Amino acid sequence: MTTQVILDAEQATGKANTAADRANRAAEAAEGIISGLQPDWNVTDPVNKNYIKNKPEIPTLDMAPTAETLSYVNTDGTTINFRIGDEVRVAEDGEYVFYRLYDLAGGKASWQESGSGTALPGNVYLTGANYYNESVRTIKQGYLSNE
Repeated sequence: MTTQVILDAEQATGKANTAADRANRAAEAAEGIISGLQPDWNVTDPVNKNYIKNKPEIPTLDMAPTAETLSYVNTDGTTINFRIGDEVRVAEDGEYVFYRLYDLAGGKASWQESGSGTALPGNVYLTGANYYNESVRTIKQGYLSNE
């Protein structure tokens, strides 16, 4: 009887270790996926993990662009000439209004409003599903959970 209890305990321990190994691999995979997300852009520091080398800059102007709005000064302090298709944004009453450059002719720019939306108060972070049932598994502190 004692021998059988020991064998059962060893078998249970082996299954628990296998389950823990699977959970750890799942946690590592999830961390790899999460670390691949870029929550904040960074276009000035190539050492920063959030550095995006070719992220297009959308300048924020103090007022709506006019026919004379042909260039802007970027984050590096360089004057950049607008090209057809470029966008700018203007903060108006807590919202961003976007304008797109449709034409450059005779030294004049043709801007048109292309959309607007609420200016968010801070960073936005993606989260997981807001529904939970028996098929959803979460990882908390490296362990799989049904919570």
